[in-house]
Amino acid sequence: MKLKKLIIFFILLLSVLAVTAQIDKEAMPAAKFYSDRITDEYGNPLSGIRVRIKSTNISTITDANGEFKINAKNGDIIELSKNGRIINTYRLNGSTYYEVEDKSEQVLENANVYKSSRSKKLEYNTADVFNSYIDSANNAKKSNPTQSIDYVEEALLMANASRNKEQIAQSYVVLGDIYMNLKQYDLASDNYKIALDNVKNAPNQLKYAKALLLSGNYRESENQFNGLLKERKLSTLQQIEIHEGLADVYFKINQLSDAEREYQTALTLSKKVNNTAKIAELNGKLSLLLEAKGQTVKAERFLLQANDSIANKNPQNAAIASKKVADFYSRNNNVEKEVQQRKQTLNSLVDNNLDRVEDDEVVITKQRAKLDLGNALLKQKNVQEAIPILEESAEDAENINDIETQKDAVQKLSEAYVYLGDDDKALFNYKKYVALVDELYQQKEKEIDAIVSLNKNLTEKQSRINSLEKDRELTESKLQLYQTEQELTTENYRRQQLIIYSLIAGVLLLLLSLFWMFRSNKQRRLANNLLALKSLRTQMNPHFIFNA
Repeated sequence: MKLKKLIIFFILLLSVLAVTAQIDKEAMPAAKFYSDRITDEYGNPLSGIRVRIKSTNISTITDANGEFKINAKNGDIIELSKNGRIINTYRLNGSTYYEVEDKSEQVLENANVYKSSRSKKLEYNTADVFNSYIDSANNAKKSNPTQSIDYVEEALLMANASRNKEQIAQSYVVLGDIYMNLKQYDLASDNYKIALDNVKNAPNQLKYAKALLLSGNYRESENQFNGLLKERKLSTLQQIEIHEGLADVYFKINQLSDAEREYQTALTLSKKVNNTAKIAELNGKLSLLLEAKGQTVKAERFLLQANDSIANKNPQNAAIASKKVADFYSRNNNVEKEVQQRKQTLNSLVDNNLDRVEDDEVVITKQRAKLDLGNALLKQKNVQEAIPILEESAEDAENINDIETQKDAVQKLSEAYVYLGDDDKALFNYKKYVALVDELYQQKEKEIDAIVSLNKNLTEKQSRINSLEKDRELTESKLQLYQTEQELTTENYRRQQLIIYSLIAGVLLLLLSLFWMFRSNKQRRLANNLLALKSLRTQMNPHFIFNA
């Protein structure tokens, strides 16, 4: 009886554990992600559709198969849009099929669509869409930076949706380039940093180091450049840029000997690959460095080497190099050489029909070159030659609405006439100068307002992009958390199954043991009974047996 109760107890225990495991399995947390597929009326997948949960910043982009996944739940309103225009909205209610009408008529805009006899088919995939946004951003980053940022935002939405780190990094690099063109170096370095966090390579790190240098973060820039020097697979051009960047950092923090060493290293590498433009640039920087150290004779030699190395190869670079030489003579009060060099700069512009030349450091216009020459002639006391040059400068500047150059030219004309004693012309030009100052003030106010408006617009766009990055990080953390929960639940379920199977094996062993004990006891009782019977027979009276 006790044996039966024990067996029943183990069977009940096993049943309870099995039911508990089944309940735990059914109670595994369900994903909070809504996934679906968007197609046209013919069943063709639509890629590049932006899917957003209304009244939130959560959004994604459909892939080449029209599929998407988004963190949503029943009751949320899903908004579909394309190229910034809303297609339609619908509410999640647990259905497996939703049909919406395209109210924007823009679903297939910019898609590569071809017609067949029965339907329209899309030759469209996510990579092509992403690349088209990046190309558009690159093309517009100088002419229309705000539009360029919009393109990058669309590209980022697609990259985030596919969780493609290469595309995410590429998007932030383009965004950093846009801010570098706008001289917003802090924003540029922030975006390059995000790109570097996603894909660490030499080009991204080099851009980040340069942005840090221009934003004034010299120590971090130095660390980045030094880190790059440890890379093994660097091209010669990258090595040149790294040593030049380090030299620029050391120059900024007044470590002039270190700066000279790095410039010389970069110059040696440039000569090895015969990079004429870079040789001229580095000679110019070495000249500035030596000038800062008080070695003006040596500085002049490097500057003239830079000028000579590029004089007959590129008119634009030749004009820039010539102006740098003239500025050097101006800073060192060598008026005679300055005048000759100013004339050479102007002739370089006129002979090559160049109205404007610029690089990262210098901007030269024809009217400004004439102003510089006129000013140098005034310093030389050559007033008669200076006046017609200054008048040409003022006239040219007025024709293209260059108020600042016109103002400076008129001011110098007034000073020239004062020197000659022509008070009427001096007063006339001075009054013109005062009027131009007022006009320039108004122009500067408008420019400041435009810059403030642009900065506000850029800040809003950058905030929106930052929210995309935060959403991406949040989504990734949620996915990781969900995966961890799934792994833990699966592991718990596996352990429970292992325990159940172990218990089953234990019960089977127990039953076998009980059966063996029961059988042994039965055989023992039988043997004891036989032994007792034999003993009884031996003890019986033989006479009784005989009588019987």
